[in-house]
Amino acid sequence: MSMHTKPRVIKIYYQFCFLVSGIFLLLTILIPFFVDKAGFVSTISDLFGIICHQNPERTIFVFENPMPLCARCFGMAVGTFLACCIGVLLTPIGPFSERCMAYFHLSGEKSMKYLALILLILMIPMMGDGFIQLISDYESTNLLRIMTGTMFG
Repeated sequence: MSMHTKPRVIKIYYQFCFLVSGIFLLLTILIPFFVDKAGFVSTISDLFGIICHQNPERTIFVFENPMPLCARCFGMAVGTFLACCIGVLLTPIGPFSERCMAYFHLSGEKSMKYLALILLILMIPMMGDGFIQLISDYESTNLLRIMTGTMFG
């Protein structure tokens, strides 16, 4: 691969991820508006059940209809979409991203280590919230689930 091809392939990858995560998030938001008890929308909602428990107590309701994802999974979908937006706007290879890394006095391998550390730190609130619920009587709120899920996503 030539030096000019690699940034182009990465940009296309981020655009693809942006498209897929955007469609996924859009379906999550729109499904409650088109609830039909035994039709196409119901089938799509059931498919979301493959990746989410869809517990009604932990789900957001829109016009008395449940979203196909629980609050935490919805937050993860939002976070993933936002990450893809950033990926599309900031191609990982290019002058702007190099200036950003230079601002933090980071380059190459060192910047990847810091990025990995930041991502791990963003996972901690969701894992902590879920673990505390598992071992105690504490019950998280849907707003907190969305916030921690978004950071995780």
